[in-house]
Amino acid sequence: MKKIIVILACLATSVAVSAPRIGIKAGLNFANVDKDIPDQSVNFDPEMHTGIIVGAWGELPLGALENFAVRADFLYTQKGAQYDIFNKQVKIIADEIVVSPFLIYYFPTKVVRPFLEAGPELGLTVADGYKIDDEKFESGGNWKSSNFSLNLGAGVEFSLGGNALFVEGRFNRGLTNMGNWDANAEGDLKAKTYGVQMLAGIQLF
Repeated sequence: MKKIIVILACLATSVAVSAPRIGIKAGLNFANVDKDIPDQSVNFDPEMHTGIIVGAWGELPLGALENFAVRADFLYTQKGAQYDIFNKQVKIIADEIVVSPFLIYYFPTKVVRPFLEAGPELGLTVADGYKIDDEKFESGGNWKSSNFSLNLGAGVEFSLGGNALFVEGRFNRGLTNMGNWDANAEGDLKAKTYGVQMLAGIQLF
Protein backbone atom coordinates (compact mmCIF):
# COMPACT_ATOMS: atom_id res chain seq x y z
CA MET A 1 0.00 0.00 0.00
CA LYS A 2 2.85 2.37 0.87
CA LYS A 3 4.49 1.70 -2.51
CA ILE A 4 1.27 2.58 -4.32
CA ILE A 5 1.00 5.85 -2.38
CA VAL A 6 4.61 6.72 -3.23
CA ILE A 7 4.02 6.01 -6.95
CA LEU A 8 0.85 8.11 -7.02
CA ALA A 9 2.64 10.92 -5.20
CA CYS A 10 5.46 10.87 -7.76
CA LEU A 11 2.99 11.01 -10.65
CA ALA A 12 1.08 13.83 -8.98
CA THR A 13 4.35 15.73 -8.50
CA SER A 14 5.28 15.22 -12.16
CA VAL A 15 1.93 16.63 -13.24
CA ALA A 16 2.21 19.55 -10.86
CA VAL A 17 5.69 20.69 -11.99
CA SER A 18 5.32 20.03 -15.74
CA ALA A 19 3.79 22.68 -17.98
CA PRO A 20 1.22 21.37 -20.46
CA ARG A 21 1.55 22.07 -24.18
CA ILE A 22 -1.38 22.72 -26.55
CA GLY A 23 -1.43 22.99 -30.32
CA ILE A 24 -3.06 22.11 -33.61
CA LYS A 25 -2.26 19.55 -36.28
CA ALA A 26 -3.40 18.49 -39.74
CA GLY A 27 -2.49 15.93 -42.34
CA LEU A 28 -3.56 13.12 -44.63
CA ASN A 29 -4.94 9.66 -43.98
CA PHE A 30 -4.15 7.06 -46.64
CA ALA A 31 -7.12 4.92 -45.66
CA ASN A 32 -8.47 1.53 -46.58
CA VAL A 33 -10.71 -1.23 -45.21
CA ASP A 34 -10.32 -4.96 -44.78
CA LYS A 35 -13.50 -6.63 -45.98
CA ASP A 36 -14.86 -10.14 -45.80
CA ILE A 37 -18.13 -11.13 -47.51
CA PRO A 38 -19.09 -14.80 -47.17
CA ASP A 39 -20.41 -16.29 -50.42
CA GLN A 40 -20.15 -12.97 -52.27
CA SER A 41 -21.40 -13.08 -55.85
CA VAL A 42 -19.34 -10.09 -57.02
CA ASN A 43 -15.71 -9.76 -56.05
CA PHE A 44 -14.18 -6.34 -55.43
CA ASP A 45 -11.05 -5.17 -53.72
CA PRO A 46 -11.06 -1.86 -51.82
CA GLU A 47 -8.17 0.46 -52.62
CA MET A 48 -6.55 3.28 -50.71
CA HIS A 49 -8.50 6.53 -50.36
CA THR A 50 -6.84 9.79 -49.32
CA GLY A 51 -8.70 11.67 -46.59
CA ILE A 52 -7.93 14.68 -44.43
CA ILE A 53 -7.14 14.92 -40.73
CA VAL A 54 -7.45 18.14 -38.72
CA GLY A 55 -7.76 18.99 -35.05
CA ALA A 56 -6.04 19.80 -31.78
CA TRP A 57 -3.64 18.15 -29.35
CA GLY A 58 -2.54 18.59 -25.77
CA GLU A 59 0.55 17.15 -24.10
CA LEU A 60 1.82 16.85 -20.56
CA PRO A 61 5.47 15.92 -19.89
CA LEU A 62 5.95 13.39 -17.10
CA GLY A 63 8.60 14.92 -14.87
CA ALA A 64 9.00 11.72 -12.86
CA LEU A 65 9.64 9.74 -16.07
CA GLU A 66 12.37 11.55 -17.97
CA ASN A 67 11.77 11.94 -21.72
CA PHE A 68 8.20 10.57 -21.48
CA ALA A 69 4.96 12.47 -21.99
CA VAL A 70 1.25 11.78 -22.38
CA ARG A 71 -0.61 13.38 -25.25
CA ALA A 72 -4.24 13.47 -26.32
CA ASP A 73 -5.38 14.14 -29.90
CA PHE A 74 -8.88 15.37 -30.73
CA LEU A 75 -9.26 15.06 -34.50
CA TYR A 76 -11.66 14.93 -37.41
CA THR A 77 -10.45 12.01 -39.53
CA GLN A 78 -11.68 10.83 -42.93
CA LYS A 79 -11.37 7.05 -43.10
CA GLY A 80 -12.85 4.70 -45.70
CA ALA A 81 -11.68 3.40 -49.08
CA GLN A 82 -12.64 3.27 -52.74
CA TYR A 83 -13.15 0.58 -55.36
CA ASP A 84 -14.33 0.06 -58.93
CA ILE A 85 -17.37 -2.08 -59.71
CA PHE A 86 -19.44 -2.25 -62.91
CA ASN A 87 -17.24 0.50 -64.40
CA LYS A 88 -18.18 2.84 -61.55
CA GLN A 89 -15.89 4.21 -58.87
CA VAL A 90 -17.36 3.86 -55.40
CA LYS A 91 -16.05 5.87 -52.44
CA ILE A 92 -16.64 4.41 -48.97
CA ILE A 93 -17.44 7.19 -46.49
CA ALA A 94 -16.29 6.60 -42.90
CA ASP A 95 -15.63 9.96 -41.24
CA GLU A 96 -14.94 10.02 -37.51
CA ILE A 97 -14.28 12.35 -34.61
CA VAL A 98 -11.46 10.58 -32.79
CA VAL A 99 -9.96 10.85 -29.33
CA SER A 100 -6.48 9.33 -29.11
CA PRO A 101 -4.41 9.18 -25.91
CA PHE A 102 -0.72 8.49 -26.53
CA LEU A 103 2.35 7.62 -24.51
CA ILE A 104 5.30 9.48 -26.07
CA TYR A 105 9.00 8.81 -25.69
CA TYR A 106 11.35 11.62 -26.75
CA PHE A 107 14.95 10.76 -27.52
CA PRO A 108 17.28 12.80 -25.27
CA THR A 109 18.44 15.35 -27.85
CA LYS A 110 18.07 19.12 -28.12
CA VAL A 111 16.61 21.34 -30.88
CA VAL A 112 15.69 18.27 -33.00
CA ARG A 113 13.92 15.57 -30.96
CA PRO A 114 12.85 12.26 -32.55
CA PHE A 115 10.02 10.50 -30.74
CA LEU A 116 8.04 7.26 -30.63
CA GLU A 117 4.33 7.06 -29.84
CA ALA A 118 1.70 4.43 -29.15
CA GLY A 119 -1.86 4.41 -27.90
CA PRO A 120 -5.51 3.46 -28.41
CA GLU A 121 -8.13 5.45 -30.31
CA LEU A 122 -11.88 5.83 -29.97
CA GLY A 123 -13.64 7.05 -33.11
CA LEU A 124 -17.24 8.26 -33.24
CA THR A 125 -18.82 8.03 -36.69
CA VAL A 126 -20.06 11.37 -38.03
CA ALA A 127 -20.63 10.36 -41.67
CA ASP A 128 -21.00 6.94 -43.29
CA GLY A 129 -22.29 5.26 -46.41
CA TYR A 130 -20.86 5.52 -49.91
CA LYS A 131 -20.77 7.83 -52.90
CA ILE A 132 -20.96 7.14 -56.62
CA ASP A 133 -19.98 10.21 -58.64
CA ASP A 134 -21.81 13.02 -56.81
CA GLU A 135 -24.64 10.87 -55.44
CA LYS A 136 -24.40 9.82 -51.78
CA PHE A 137 -26.07 6.77 -50.26
CA GLU A 138 -26.52 6.13 -46.52
CA SER A 139 -25.58 2.93 -44.69
CA GLY A 140 -29.01 2.75 -43.09
CA GLY A 141 -27.50 1.97 -39.72
CA ASN A 142 -25.43 -0.95 -41.04
CA TRP A 143 -22.19 0.92 -40.24
CA LYS A 144 -21.37 1.05 -36.54
CA SER A 145 -21.40 4.33 -34.62
CA SER A 146 -18.06 3.78 -32.86
CA ASN A 147 -14.69 2.35 -33.83
CA PHE A 148 -11.85 1.22 -31.57
CA SER A 149 -8.32 1.36 -33.03
CA LEU A 150 -4.66 1.18 -32.12
CA ASN A 151 -1.96 3.65 -33.22
CA LEU A 152 1.79 3.15 -33.58
CA GLY A 153 3.99 5.93 -34.86
CA ALA A 154 7.11 8.06 -34.83
CA GLY A 155 8.09 11.61 -35.61
CA VAL A 156 10.52 14.47 -35.22
CA GLU A 157 10.01 17.69 -33.25
CA PHE A 158 11.87 20.94 -34.02
CA SER A 159 12.25 23.62 -31.35
CA LEU A 160 11.05 27.12 -32.28
CA GLY A 161 12.08 29.31 -29.37
CA GLY A 162 9.65 28.45 -26.62
CA ASN A 163 7.36 26.51 -28.97
CA ALA A 164 7.79 23.60 -31.37
CA LEU A 165 6.92 22.27 -34.81
CA PHE A 166 6.71 18.54 -35.54
CA VAL A 167 5.98 15.99 -38.23
CA GLU A 168 4.80 12.46 -37.53
CA GLY A 169 3.75 9.30 -39.27
CA ARG A 170 1.68 6.52 -37.78
CA PHE A 171 -0.22 3.36 -38.60
CA ASN A 172 -3.84 3.14 -37.47
CA ARG A 173 -5.35 -0.35 -37.17
CA GLY A 174 -9.10 -0.62 -36.59
CA LEU A 175 -10.16 -3.52 -34.35
CA THR A 176 -13.94 -3.08 -34.61
CA ASN A 177 -16.01 -4.88 -37.22
CA MET A 178 -17.83 -1.84 -38.60
CA GLY A 179 -20.29 -3.81 -40.74
CA ASN A 180 -21.59 -2.65 -44.12
CA TRP A 181 -21.57 0.79 -45.72
CA ASP A 182 -24.47 -0.14 -48.04
CA ALA A 183 -28.01 -0.21 -46.61
CA ASN A 184 -29.24 -2.50 -49.40
CA ALA A 185 -26.33 -4.95 -49.47
CA GLU A 186 -26.94 -8.64 -48.94
CA GLY A 187 -24.68 -10.89 -46.92
CA ASP A 188 -22.87 -10.48 -43.63
CA LEU A 189 -20.06 -8.11 -44.58
CA LYS A 190 -17.23 -7.63 -42.11
CA ALA A 191 -15.10 -4.51 -42.51
CA LYS A 192 -12.29 -3.03 -40.43
CA THR A 193 -10.62 0.29 -41.11
CA TYR A 194 -6.89 0.92 -41.30
CA GLY A 195 -4.58 3.56 -42.66
CA VAL A 196 -1.20 5.25 -42.79
CA GLN A 197 -1.38 8.80 -41.45
CA MET A 198 1.05 11.66 -42.12
CA LEU A 199 0.65 14.78 -39.98
CA ALA A 200 2.29 18.08 -39.12
CA GLY A 201 1.59 20.09 -35.99
CA ILE A 202 2.58 23.23 -34.18
CA GLN A 203 2.60 24.17 -30.51
CA LEU A 204 0.52 27.27 -29.78
CA PHE A 205 0.89 27.45 -25.98
